[in-house]
Amino acid sequence: MIGARARRLGRSIFPALLTVVVGFAPLSASAAGDGYFRYRMKSEPRSLDPISATTENSQFYFFNIFDGLLEFEPGSLAVVPAVAESWTVSPDGRTYTFKLRKGARFHNGREVAASDVVFSLRRALDPTQRSAVLPLLGAIKGAADFSAGRTTTVSGLAAPDPRTVVITLERPYAPFLAALASVAGSIMPQEVYSDPKQGYLKHPVGCGPFKFESWDRGVSIKLTAFPDYWKGKPAIPGIHVRMIPDVATALEEYKTDGLDFDNEAPPGRRGWVRDNLKDEYLVWERVATAFIAFNHVRPPFKGNPVLRRALNFAVDRERIAHVLQEDKDVATSRILPPGLLGHNPAPGPYRFDVQEAKRLLAEAGYPEGRGLPEMTFVTQDDEAIKRFVESIQSDFREIGVNFRIKAMDGGAYSRALAGTDESGADGSLFMIVWFPDLPDPDGFLGVMLQSSNFGELGNYSRYSNPEVDRLLDAGRAELDPGRRAAIYRKAEDVALADGCLIPLYFQRDDGMLKKNIHGFVPNPLGDFATHLELLHIGP
Repeated sequence: MIGARARRLGRSIFPALLTVVVGFAPLSASAAGDGYFRYRMKSEPRSLDPISATTENSQFYFFNIFDGLLEFEPGSLAVVPAVAESWTVSPDGRTYTFKLRKGARFHNGREVAASDVVFSLRRALDPTQRSAVLPLLGAIKGAADFSAGRTTTVSGLAAPDPRTVVITLERPYAPFLAALASVAGSIMPQEVYSDPKQGYLKHPVGCGPFKFESWDRGVSIKLTAFPDYWKGKPAIPGIHVRMIPDVATALEEYKTDGLDFDNEAPPGRRGWVRDNLKDEYLVWERVATAFIAFNHVRPPFKGNPVLRRALNFAVDRERIAHVLQEDKDVATSRILPPGLLGHNPAPGPYRFDVQEAKRLLAEAGYPEGRGLPEMTFVTQDDEAIKRFVESIQSDFREIGVNFRIKAMDGGAYSRALAGTDESGADGSLFMIVWFPDLPDPDGFLGVMLQSSNFGELGNYSRYSNPEVDRLLDAGRAELDPGRRAAIYRKAEDVALADGCLIPLYFQRDDGMLKKNIHGFVPNPLGDFATHLELLHIGP
């Protein structure tokens, strides 16, 4: 899993997994015998505070330690009750009233109260916290003034009694329930997260299925089953997350029974994994799209949609998906992935057509590439990504377009994408794999293409089209799913006709799971969001 995630790389989701090289030690016999589910992560989390949800390896802990009012149904994107047993929505779509279930407890033993929910949402909006999830909650009435420091209260948050939470929005916001089911809705105990010494950074406390147990820096993190979990104590005794940066090393650990789940097959070895671990190899749908972003505020792409369309015809997407990604992913020239509201199953507007690419290149003012300077293609320093960026480099060279590849570590890549207000991102082309914070079309098009989201807010390419902006505003406020889907399809069509970016493939996740692990339900948000409380170990 590589690339930029949807929204703000520097402070938030995005890049998805920033690889940090940490120490690795083989699993000891004592650790292997504790019955814990042994799960591989590339690197340590940046933070165990859910309002600092910057990377997917952080979100893994948030989904297991914390619960919210709502959650995503196992294996789907449907929003279902969690700590809230029920809710109602006012006819105007602005007021949400939640009733909390009895018996939901924090890991410190105290029952969850409505005031904890209000505290947690207010904390996520607090300007002093520099919250990464703030944009997901920005529709709450009074949130903008509070997060800007103009007021000291959030008028749209209320707890009229210990089991009732009332949230009022400034305006209808269709994805709001999904936002509450994400890590943005994590509920925290007030007495723990008000601690000025911030002890929660080392020992998080939530009301989710697993309690924090220990953190061996650079080696592993352990979570133990919470006996008083409102759904009942998980069947597995706990989770042992092992930090193994190298994907080949992780596979060897899995083969020698050091792991129960390995969340990534090594690039170039998926065929071997399919043949030799066929009963343990899993592939599942993911709401994620890989694409090439243009820098829309600098030449040569600024104001030249014909050039952008020419390059869309120059890329052999099928080779990337079928050969380089070994049939794991699905080639596409669309943006919204399968399973998401607004996904259009019809073929997109672009195909691999060298002659059409050359024709449009000439129409754009660069016949056979003459007059077009060498560009810089910025990507993360990741083996799999670099393999198909090199393939794209070869495709472009066929029509006379040249670029040099600039591979960066995660932090440098984040800064390059964020860029500056004057020049945009630091380069001409960028490789991005979009893993949204919000499984909604607004988490894709509304973040990556809205002109108000320039830079670190998610529109890294600084694409701007007034018609697309108008459609995205309408889609965000429309509460009818059918009409919303039509609006987002139209927005996608307009943006693609404008050559907003170059879609490459819809990502699918893969991994290896031991045959004695039962109840694993892959999640389209990613393996980090899988309901591990459903697991049990047996013959």
